Amino acid sequence: MGKKSKKRCDLHLHSFYSDGSLSPQELVKEALRKEVFCISITDHDSIKAIKELKGKGYPDCLKLIEGVELTASYQDNELHILGYLIDSENDYLNKGLAEAYQVRQTRFREMSERLALQGVRIDKESLFEDIKNITPTRLHLAEYLLKTRQVNSIYEAFKRYLNPKKPGYVCRSRFGLKEAIDFIHRCRGLAFLAHPHKLANQDWIPRCVSFGIDGFEVSYPTMSSQEQSFYKKYALENKLLLSGGSDFHQFFNKSREIGSVDVPYQWVLEMEKKRRKIIESKEAVKIK
Repeated sequence: MGKKSKKRCDLHLHSFYSDGSLSPQELVKEALRKEVFCISITDHDSIKAIKELKGKGYPDCLKLIEGVELTASYQDNELHILGYLIDSENDYLNKGLAEAYQVRQTRFREMSERLALQGVRIDKESLFEDIKNITPTRLHLAEYLLKTRQVNSIYEAFKRYLNPKKPGYVCRSRFGLKEAIDFIHRCRGLAFLAHPHKLANQDWIPRCVSFGIDGFEVSYPTMSSQEQSFYKKYALENKLLLSGGSDFHQFFNKSREIGSVDVPYQWVLEMEKKRRKIIESKEAVKIK
């Protein structure tokens, strides 16, 4: 392989515009420190980090894949769909994400109200100040419970209150599963199923394929080698693309440090190749 193929990549990062702790510039700095030269910031239902980097600039030695992580509702559960090679200036994309932000705000308020009914102390002024101008997630509620000493760990907050079927959980998103995939395609991006090993039901894997998913995330910190081999084989048998990343949020989780999983640059090249073909075919149809 050529020199480009040896580039280290991390295609699943989060900034403080969703539930990460670092600014977009800090993410770039940390990626370069780790000798990762191709990244995708995939904030939940948000592209603010991408717009900030494009506005302020970033080092020429870094390749930025414009991305997003959409939350999709399916059978009263949520799945995460990664969108790659999207266009952050696309009006349809921005309109859809603005709607997703409003849905997330409503969901966050409902979850906090459910927790209050369980006897959890909620200072709404303090809680909502923490999530002002960012995409609110369950992690923000977990961090609030930890900060106010109502749980002893983030893990406990999710296990007691915030996981599916727990009293504080609300399944609501702007997108259904097929709708999320179609939305990314309409924005000229590629749709990938994030961390498939975490799905509540593995029968949803072929359903994602039937809905037109472009690929699977097959390299992930908590994915075993056996799981990675299975999803990679399944993807290739169905002519799908491969992706991977650390799902980095904060430094406290050492298993999810930037660049902690192997993501070949060849996977990025394959994504770009497919996207070019899609755009060329659509342009050809317009010409006809």
